[in-house]
Amino acid sequence: MKTKFISAVLSVTLACALYLTPGLAAASDYITSTVKVRATDLDLNSATGAAVLYERIERAADDVCGGRPGARRLHEMPDWMACRDEAITNAVARVGSDQLTAVHSEKETEGE
Repeated sequence: MKTKFISAVLSVTLACALYLTPGLAAASDYITSTVKVRATDLDLNSATGAAVLYERIERAADDVCGGRPGARRLHEMPDWMACRDEAITNAVARVGSDQLTAVHSEKETEGE
């Protein structure tokens, strides 16, 4: 049986990498990472399934964007948040689920 993965692929621009590694910016303006997020066990037509997938996307975005900056790296927080927000928004759009989009809109309204 073929395993299906929803292409909730997080393609992320790591803005913080540009100032953390100055030589890297000259070689490329963007660094992208992709992660496949498993959703075969979820019913994306249900609010519960969409909420679980959203949590998985959030965790993947956290990892892809380098993890939440600690107290000694608070200056990196704006770049990390921008990276994470972009990754989540892109993944939700690629999945194309009305339920997942509703969860995302609710989270944005709450301001997480």
